[in-house]
Amino acid sequence: MHPIHRCVFDTAHLRAITTRGDTKQTFVVIGASAMVTLPFGIWPQLDMATAKVFFDGAGFPLETNPLNNALRWVLRWTPFLPLLVGIFVLCAGARVPALAFGLPRKDWAAIILTFVLGPALLVNLGLKAHWGRARPRDAAEFAGNAIFSPPHQLADQCAANCSFVSGEVSAVTALTLALIMLLAASKGRIGLRAYRSGHVFAWMLPFLSAFQHISAGGHFLSDTIMAVLLTLIVARFCNGLVAASPVDNPSQPAYLPPINARPGIL
Repeated sequence: MHPIHRCVFDTAHLRAITTRGDTKQTFVVIGASAMVTLPFGIWPQLDMATAKVFFDGAGFPLETNPLNNALRWVLRWTPFLPLLVGIFVLCAGARVPALAFGLPRKDWAAIILTFVLGPALLVNLGLKAHWGRARPRDAAEFAGNAIFSPPHQLADQCAANCSFVSGEVSAVTALTLALIMLLAASKGRIGLRAYRSGHVFAWMLPFLSAFQHISAGGHFLSDTIMAVLLTLIVARFCNGLVAASPVDNPSQPAYLPPINARPGIL
């Protein structure tokens, strides 16, 4: 298994390295994120070049395309499914099996926490509300009135719900991580071919969401890439955060330490 894939998605491994304080895998994800985003800081015209592919001189035709908008609608609301299931599993407690849909409650807690800290807080309430980067369709280069700004630069060209980073791509990435966790839990039942096909399908979702937003002039390429990478980092943090929690014991309050629990053992 690739080290980045392992450190983000292998929850058993996550909990093992959390208990021994090994942060190597976390820095692999952060380092990879820095390497991927560095070119956009050095050559911000990369964002302009990708946006121009979908610009016809007057606007972005795919912004009003019915199929493109249908794709956005599906990808916009589907991420709420694992979030709602996770909330139900945790709230239901002993009324649902210990392995709900094949996942222990700690995994559902990690999924919920990833959605809350990633797409909701970091992306929508944090970056999008304060970074001030104008969307492509609002930039002067694309028949708008705003000034283009590179992804690493704070700007004042947008007051709210700005371009950096993509909230919907972030949410779809969190959905992808939830699907991969469900696939890992079901690997023995569904077989290797279905497992691999499921992985391919799951990873297609962020790319489809990114394409939809870029082609409609809603986001620059760097907005979508950073949305994916930041969500991966948040997911890594959330998995480690719930590793030592007593969530898997439905009869015990979450604020109490688990009875007879050993560090690192679930």
